[in-house]
Parts: sequence; C-alpha cells; structure tokens
Amino acid sequence: MMILTAKNFALAFCLLLAFTAKAQQQILQSSIDKITNSPGISYKVSEINNDPSGGSDQRAEMKVALCNRLGDNNYESYMIDCDASYGKFKYVGNSKQQLELYLKDGIYVMKPREANKTYADPLNSLVNELNRKINETRYTTQILSDTTINNVDCYQLFVEWGNSSKKLYDRIYVFVSKADNMILGLASDQAATSKSGTTQLTRKISFSDYKFSAKAPGPKDFSIPAGFKPGEKTSLLPDMGTTAAVR
Repeated sequence: MMILTAKNFALAFCLLLAFTAKAQQQILQSSIDKITNSPGISYKVSEINNDPSGGSDQRAEMKVALCNRLGDNNYESYMIDCDASYGKFKYVGNSKQQLELYLKDGIYVMKPREANKTYADPLNSLVNELNRKINETRYTTQILSDTTINNVDCYQLFVEWGNSSKKLYDRIYVFVSKADNMILGLASDQAATSKSGTTQLTRKISFSDYKFSAKAPGPKDFSIPAGFKPGEKTSLLPDMGTTAAVR
C-alpha cells in the first residue's frame, strides 16, 4: 500500500498539471492539423482590427476557396473575394495564371502564376501563427470555461505570453467547435514595441460555412468585367509564408 506523502502529492499534482496542459494544447493542435491536412477548403470570414494610430477600425468580409494543397501552405488554385475598409477586390489563381480585380478602381492585373504563390488567407495565416506560438515554451495554453459561438458549443482556449518588466503581452482567445474541432473565432490583444513606444493591437475574427470540397476556379472566374482597365496595383494581401499578418 502506497503512503501519500507530501512529496508524492506534489509529484502527482505536477504530473496532473503537465497532463492537463498537454491535453489543452492537443485540442488546438488537433484543430490546426485538421486544417493543414485538408487538400482543399472554403469558408467565410469576418475580421476587425484596431488602428493603433487611433483611426477607424479596419474591417474585412471575405469568401475564400483554396484547392489542391501542394505543401508549404500553397495551393494549386484559389479564389479570394474581399470587401474591406481598405479595398474591395477579388483574387483568382490556377497553376498557370492569376487575376487581381480591384472593384472600386475598375482595374485588373493579369499575370503568370509565380511558382504556385498563394496569397495569405486569414485561416491559414492564423493557423500558422497559432502552431508556432503553442510550440514556443514562452507561451502558455489554458482551457477556460466552455462558451457558444453562433449557437455552437465551443472550447475556449487561452494562449498567452507576457513580459511584465517591459509591460508587453500577447493574449489570444481561440474558440473551437466541440462538434467538429474547427476554429470558429478568435479575439486577441497585444502590446508590442514600436518606434513610437508601446503599441496596442486588437483583432476579432469569426469563421463560418466551412466546406472541405472547394471548387477550383473555372474559365468564367477569370473573366474581366466590362469597363475594367489594365493597371498596376500593390497587392492588398501578403504572400503565404511571409511574416506579415492579414490586415
């Protein structure tokens, strides 16, 4: 018969904490793996980011379809339709060409596809960020009380890093569906250093209408609307694999 000493109790408690932390991280890792292992996915997303300079929030509504994952977060074809405070645009690409339509300006950019380059969509950008942070020792992951998002029961996970001496922090709340383990939302608050001092960044993202049978764009999707003229524009989305976040 084992006698429970203070030392044994402390060891058991530490093991329990380690097991709980691992289980919490596995919930999020399972969701990440489900997305990254999918050959194709489509979804809708709504995003709000604050303007650190004190201006109006940046808002975006997107419909995204990604087909035939090639690895390194690139896809053979994609379609991103966005209506945002910083622009209204549509990006379409297949293995040979890519089309950018800037709907408010009436400008199109048609060019050869650059080595299967895919623009950084909100979901994969978020997944890459979370996958990196939950595997960094400086970040901790906790599971908070369950909640609901659009009437769907969700796990609520809290990923955090902080430096109290410099008053810096990174706090991320992730909402994962208990039914299918898909990420339905995120809210984050970050205090980061900048040239002007400490900058506070906040964002809220919600995902919906997930489908794992995204349809590849066809010839009609590459049609140029009447009245549009060729032009030069700087892409409003970074490339997948860059460190820049989706605006």
